[in-house]
Amino acid sequence: MAKEKIEPIYNDTFRKSRKHPRRIVWIILVLVIILAGAGYFWHVHRSSSLSTYPVRGAMITQDDGYVDFQQLKDSGLKFVYLKATSGARYKDDEFEDNYNRISGSGLETGIYHEFSFTSSAKEQYDYIVSQVKKESGTLPIAIHVTYYEGSKPNVKTQGKKLAQLMKMLANHYDQECIVWASPSIQKALVNPYVTHSKRMLTTTELTSKNTDVKFIQYVGKDKLEINKQTSNLLPAIYNGNVKSWKQYIN
Repeated sequence: MAKEKIEPIYNDTFRKSRKHPRRIVWIILVLVIILAGAGYFWHVHRSSSLSTYPVRGAMITQDDGYVDFQQLKDSGLKFVYLKATSGARYKDDEFEDNYNRISGSGLETGIYHEFSFTSSAKEQYDYIVSQVKKESGTLPIAIHVTYYEGSKPNVKTQGKKLAQLMKMLANHYDQECIVWASPSIQKALVNPYVTHSKRMLTTTELTSKNTDVKFIQYVGKDKLEINKQTSNLLPAIYNGNVKSWKQYIN
């Protein structure tokens, strides 16, 4: 009977240990690939800048003073939204002048109204029509909804009132209306009651949005560049490419 060859136990341990470095290398490579992919995803979805959006615009109020609209056009902007009215008794002091001067600049024009929780839909509608007259712009009329400091409105009451106001304006001007608000307000007050309208979303992050969001009102760190200088005008973005923009405005 052949004698079985017995090897010291440390020989087997040594052979197994030589396999470990290769395994460690593979683990490191996999981790590097995962981290690189995560970094790319973050870069694309979290670090987009205003310049990556081809259709940019600005939100204009009387606080911006005199605005050279031709300069905005020459700097690459495609549209502006002008503040028109607030509630049932306030009109932006520069609305008419801005509206008149913007004609001929080549910029698409929208107007917006500050929604009031204390005035009825009919009161706000009557005031908007009396002040705006026929100057309703070429873009959808935007209704801006924000919570007053320290206030918490009845979302059901205000949501229904908002829907009523939008319907009245859309019928009068034969023009689309959109709601401009933060994600939390859109979710609580707008979405349950305004179901057939696109959105303008206030956000600090330039990430991809769903198709219900037509415009993005950006309040992050990036600034518009006008005439090669940083501007304090509030940036706005069309949520789409140049081709879809041309189809949208035609």
